[in-house]
Amino acid sequence: AILVDSSFCYMRTNDDCMAALKSISGALRKGGTIIIHTMNIWPEIAEGSLEKNWSTLDRRDDRELMTEGKVEIDPADMLVRYTNTYRGVVGGKDEIVVRDASPVELRIFTPMQMDLLFRLSGFKSVGFYGDLKLGRISKKNRDWLVSIGEKT
Repeated sequence: AILVDSSFCYMRTNDDCMAALKSISGALRKGGTIIIHTMNIWPEIAEGSLEKNWSTLDRRDDRELMTEGKVEIDPADMLVRYTNTYRGVVGGKDEIVVRDASPVELRIFTPMQMDLLFRLSGFKSVGFYGDLKLGRISKKNRDWLVSIGEKT
């Protein structure tokens, strides 16, 4: 089973995580593998270097799209909240502005938490990595947390 691109981060509660993992465990044979790919922002939180606001600009032909974002961290609930605003301009005059109705909330996980969730749902941890090539988590390779488990 493979859960990529932070899809597991949308599960806000431990009950949600456990229900998903138990369901996946039920679908796998003994020895089956689960791979969960989540964002890893703990280093930025620890260093105080997580950007709070950001923007990007994409220009093509006579079109322009600006995306502005605000990032808030809730360490108590282990959430990252993203609020985005999108501004589009066509031909230098027709501006369209769209804002997220509410923040996108993604849960933050650590290897220790993933290990516990695995154990409680019928898996054993195989390893934790910094990318999908199974590179070791390090200062240079830390944007992602790839958690691999095996059904017991």
